[in-house]
Amino acid sequence: MKFICAGAEAGEPGLFVSLDSDRDFILSQAKNLGLGLEEHMKKGKVAMIELSPLDVYKALDDLESKAKEIGAKRLVLDSVSVLAVYAASYRNLPEDLIAFLQETKHVPPIMMGEITQKQMIYTVLARLRGLGCTTIVTSELSKNSDWFSRDTVSEFAADGIILLDQHSLGEENVRTLQVVKMKRSAFEEGIHQFVFKPVEGISLK
Repeated sequence: MKFICAGAEAGEPGLFVSLDSDRDFILSQAKNLGLGLEEHMKKGKVAMIELSPLDVYKALDDLESKAKEIGAKRLVLDSVSVLAVYAASYRNLPEDLIAFLQETKHVPPIMMGEITQKQMIYTVLARLRGLGCTTIVTSELSKNSDWFSRDTVSEFAADGIILLDQHSLGEENVRTLQVVKMKRSAFEEGIHQFVFKPVEGISLK
């Protein structure tokens, strides 16, 4: 939200795409953080859309249409983990595979497995890249995972990875940030402690 609001203040229209939170919740959260998200929306500098992950390819069409409509320069998709859950549902299969299944005498399966999931994640990220926006895609991660995403695909397709984590030190919870990779850009390596602050958002210690 800070990324989108900062863009609006710099004259870069932004699009916030939510797959797992409704509009009112997001606006309430932004208000509590002291971010002027709603004000930027009223001025036409920011747009927010809620998409259904049940039909991802139609959702992508709606996303692309809205991004072009407002001339978006920044985009946030929250989150790709939700897409991964629904990736193998029947409506999210490629059209040629759906056509094939419809012609068979067998009942089409509801779930099609890991390959379909990976294919859809690649497609989503490729189409987002085609919009020409600076894009942040959020993803949840299992604790102690060997990967940097639940889908194990988006981390390879993305230009950069910023890993946020939380550690318990006695009675204190410490939040950390690590830039794992950032293509075509130098960055400071290592693990950095941060806090969330109203208005500022993420603030490194």
